[in-house]
Amino acid sequence: MVNKIKGNKMKKSILGLILLFIFTVSLNAVEREGKVLEHIKAGGYSYLKLDQKGELFWAAIPQADIKLNDVIKIKEQMWMNDFESKSLNKVFDKILFASYSENPYSKHDEQRTESYPSLAEALKVHEPKADLNQESLVTTINEIKSKKNEFKDKKISLEGEVIKVLRGIMKTSWVHIMDKDGNKLIFRAAKEAVEKGDKVIATGIVNVDVDYGYGYTYELIVADSSFKKLNN
Repeated sequence: MVNKIKGNKMKKSILGLILLFIFTVSLNAVEREGKVLEHIKAGGYSYLKLDQKGELFWAAIPQADIKLNDVIKIKEQMWMNDFESKSLNKVFDKILFASYSENPYSKHDEQRTESYPSLAEALKVHEPKADLNQESLVTTINEIKSKKNEFKDKKISLEGEVIKVLRGIMKTSWVHIMDKDGNKLIFRAAKEAVEKGDKVIATGIVNVDVDYGYGYTYELIVADSSFKKLNN
């Protein structure tokens, strides 16, 4: 009985330390204060152009009732380069994803009373459930698009040209591939060594109807990708 009580106290102590750590990280998030110069609502989010003492930058927060010339405070979550917003059909050279609360200094902050999702939730990657060791199906982008459900979670290989490489998105590189017929498809890779203009055989697992949050919605995208350069 004594050991059981001691065990329960230890569990409570460990839980308390974990909660304290989470709360401390939340409190230590970098805060920014800026004047709203532009505000665009799209895809459930507010895209804001802010002026912080002469420094101009774009930020994205869950959609909020904010007016032009408002001075707001936000908490940094993550900076991203070359971010493409599908809902806006716009590419931001650099944008800050942040959390926002009308009362950012609430003593109940640790209870997550704010109405925004956590970064982990917003950028959760719905990876395909597939065997990476399965044999690749040699195909084309057009065939994948026309039979997407048949290719779901299948390992594919196709030949094409690298037309864009965006690095550092959700800790991966997003490699845009175009085939000889002008069809395009994005391949996500943890590691790659390709550049725009490279002719490659791209391999990966087909992922269907993906919503990563923050405007990242794709009917088709290829995950766990690798690339073999072809001799020009």
